[in-house]
Amino acid sequence: MLEAAERQTPTASIIAPLCAQHELEDLLLPMAIRNGWPQELDLPNIEHRLKAKKAFFEAFINNEEGIRDGNIFWMNAIAQLARPHGGALGGTFTTFHLTQPGYYGEQGTRKIHDTFYRLLQISPESADPLTPLQLMDLVLIPEAGVQLILDDFGNGMERATAIATMYESGKYGAQMFPAE
Repeated sequence: MLEAAERQTPTASIIAPLCAQHELEDLLLPMAIRNGWPQELDLPNIEHRLKAKKAFFEAFINNEEGIRDGNIFWMNAIAQLARPHGGALGGTFTTFHLTQPGYYGEQGTRKIHDTFYRLLQISPESADPLTPLQLMDLVLIPEAGVQLILDDFGNGMERATAIATMYESGKYGAQMFPAE
């Protein structure tokens, strides 16, 4: 006779990764192929591409000529900050999907973070009313995702389409290119 522990059904820790793998293979990967999203990341190239845009990101950080005033990521972060208790800026997962660089996933996020930490200086004054870390996570990382997507698809893609692509491909990126 089987012991009670041997008769238990599989736990969520076993089932969840299998479901995620199934979703990736059956749903997300075919969508990625159809939409031209990468199946491999060239991480060193991401760093090179961001370095080529250093002047843009410096101007963005310093809000030169009001460059970030109409930016959707900046406006979303400010709107969250205005909510009671800072909205989702307190570190919850509610904005995670809004801050990922789309199909670049967690590996891309880490590469963007590492590159920006070496490349850019963010003072508290330039980030105000956000903290430098909030500016990085909530605004610069998704903006980098949009800039990379625009580069990937060439001059024919509009910014609004790149933003939509970033949001649409976020789940694929998280599963295809996880941190570990």
